Amino acid sequence: MSLVLDAGSEDILGYCDLQLWHRTRDKSNNTTKVYKTEAIEEKESYKWIKAGKKTKDVLSQAAHVTIIQDREGDIYEQFCLVPDSRTSLIIRSRDNRRLADGSKLHSVLRNAPVLGGYLLTLPADLRKDKTKRVVEMEVRCQKVSIKKPRNGVGKEIAEEKELYAIEAREKNNDTKDGVCWRLLTDQPTLSLEEALKIVYRYTQRWYIEQLFRILKKQGFQIEESQLETGWAIRKLFLMVLNAALRVMQLYLAYGKEDCQELKEVFDQQEIDCLEAIEKNHLPKTPKTINPYRKDKLSWASWIIARLGGWKGNVRSQPAGPIIIKRGLDKFEDIYQGWKLAAFKT
Repeated sequence: MSLVLDAGSEDILGYCDLQLWHRTRDKSNNTTKVYKTEAIEEKESYKWIKAGKKTKDVLSQAAHVTIIQDREGDIYEQFCLVPDSRTSLIIRSRDNRRLADGSKLHSVLRNAPVLGGYLLTLPADLRKDKTKRVVEMEVRCQKVSIKKPRNGVGKEIAEEKELYAIEAREKNNDTKDGVCWRLLTDQPTLSLEEALKIVYRYTQRWYIEQLFRILKKQGFQIEESQLETGWAIRKLFLMVLNAALRVMQLYLAYGKEDCQELKEVFDQQEIDCLEAIEKNHLPKTPKTINPYRKDKLSWASWIIARLGGWKGNVRSQPAGPIIIKRGLDKFEDIYQGWKLAAFKT
């Protein structure tokens, strides 16, 4: 699944690629010996390269495309096949790669000079007994030439690939709990300003993690679906994806004056229904008045959050994606009844 964001506004525009498949029991994987010698096109991990190529085709009119992936996308062939003059990669490093000069990526980054730093706020995680804290991050970057892996890479692929490596590491904390991001990109990155831009771009991958959360246990519970055929599950997944996209768009617009246009997400009938809900259904007090413009998505997000159980005053905790999802479910029920009532009249 490839989620598309506008680089300037960070508005979610939709999906540009979606791949669905069934795994067979006899399929080789990264625990079998034959897997490492297979051509990349035969591996399931080819999905990352395929997604990159499809993204370039679908977004061919974009001024520039930056593809951001987590560690699973750290594939040598991808760095050689996907980037071009209008397409860049930012991928979190998975492997301590061999470099052309015989050194290793992690040690080169560790020995690079510190360009500067920034403060990072880490939220509390009750599941892991971690409290909220602010940490000081050190930033390093280095131009590197990664070496082609010894096995499984075709002869047509270059022996070396020049990239830029960035490391953002928690200062004075080398324990397993310390924060450390190592990123690889083809975008020239040698200064602190350039490195921080890459780090910030990588944090936007968080949006797709939020989307997965909405799809799973606390949201649409797609993993608990029980249907007779795989094709039925696929169809259900496609329908749920559209609903999950709207939840994400509303969540990102929540509380923002400058956000996505309302008509990009809701049609006129739905907007009329939202106006009726705001006027006749929601309790009003001096502290619970919708403060947003009616042409902005934040106006609808405020109403949907109220339907989802958010109290609506400034002392309330901000509405999260699950509250937005509950509110959207309730809105859909109201909307169907509202359309029936309008039809009868």
